[in-house]
Amino acid sequence: MTAEQEKETGNKFFQNQDYFKAAACYTKAIKLDPSNHVLYSNRAAAFLKMENPKDVKALADADKCIELSANWAKGHFRRAQALVSLNRFDEAKDEVKKCMTLDPEMKKDGNALLKTIQTKKSTKLKDDIDTLQTIESFKQIKLIPDSLSIEYTEARCDSFFKQVLESIRLSVSAGSSNLAHLDAMVVVLSNQISPSGEIQRLERFHLEQALLSEPKQQYVAKLLREQFQKNPAHAFIFTTTRNALLAPRKWEQLKETVPAKSNGIFVQFQSQTSKKLVYLPLEKNKSKNDENDFVDLVYTEYAIIPPVFS
Repeated sequence: MTAEQEKETGNKFFQNQDYFKAAACYTKAIKLDPSNHVLYSNRAAAFLKMENPKDVKALADADKCIELSANWAKGHFRRAQALVSLNRFDEAKDEVKKCMTLDPEMKKDGNALLKTIQTKKSTKLKDDIDTLQTIESFKQIKLIPDSLSIEYTEARCDSFFKQVLESIRLSVSAGSSNLAHLDAMVVVLSNQISPSGEIQRLERFHLEQALLSEPKQQYVAKLLREQFQKNPAHAFIFTTTRNALLAPRKWEQLKETVPAKSNGIFVQFQSQTSKKLVYLPLEKNKSKNDENDFVDLVYTEYAIIPPVFS
């Protein structure tokens, strides 16, 4: 088959919403005619329509399309679509404007995409706020004192971390059932002056569903870094239950310490100079007579939130 025939076959698959086969046909066509910019645009469209969009590959195809034909409006439109899928909204808007400048007949599609960009941007902003919003206290159990009157030196940050561990340990020993539903929380230790002149010691960030995938964990770390740049922080303490996490495969070697079918609490601490990660099982180890106690984990291997302080 010729490149044109492969393209037409791909178009039929695309119309029938079989985007995987459509992309495969476009790939065959590209091998036969690698300088045809339309083929890259078509394959990018197929990538974006897949159930799990291959947005990175779509962007690469759109870039190649523009490289081969810089003044073809649809290439810029396709690049804008890929950028939207990647949540790169400002860049996407620029591409839409280029598209409409090159071809005024693309204004209808361009304006529709601009509306989509604005809607998705607003939704993402709301999600960001929901993902990392300041709240006043833990919902179920209060582990953190309301106020502290100390300067957060390195030693005192470490002392505060130990205080949190002891609070959790005592709650577990007392049989508190609320700990099993403890919210995923980041507590930031800082010395910011509030408008009233009082020192604001703690900021709490409620994470909810933000830890269910590795990309989201990376995103949380990015948001925290941005927060720390605006409001210099000394350290942060992160707490979450085992059941709230989508654990990566590397944790399989921890199955004796952190079994997948039992719950427990992770406490991650990072300051400017030190890092600690511990785990406390909520169920007593039946093979031992000792009480539940925190287990030290290797920070560089198992930290849940990626490094925030450089």
